[in-house]
Amino acid sequence: MLVFAHVSSVASVVKWSPRARTTGSAAAKPMGGKHPYLLEGERDWLLARLAEKPDLTLHALLAELGERGVQKKRVRDRAGSP
Repeated sequence: MLVFAHVSSVASVVKWSPRARTTGSAAAKPMGGKHPYLLEGERDWLLARLAEKPDLTLHALLAELGERGVQKKRVRDRAGSP
């Protein structure tokens, strides 16, 4: 029998009960997962490029990575605006 000392809602128990029966634990499943590093294959090029031109801006670097076929994700500036 599954005993919950503190439950915030019946809906939570409805979700947890089958999980406890099948896995033996009502613990939440891990969140996230292993995401490959976007620039892992560009590491050597990036280090060489920054050694060659240490004052390269992030926007210029992103443009060069785009020319190399790397698709950029959204980058926010320090103020948080897109």
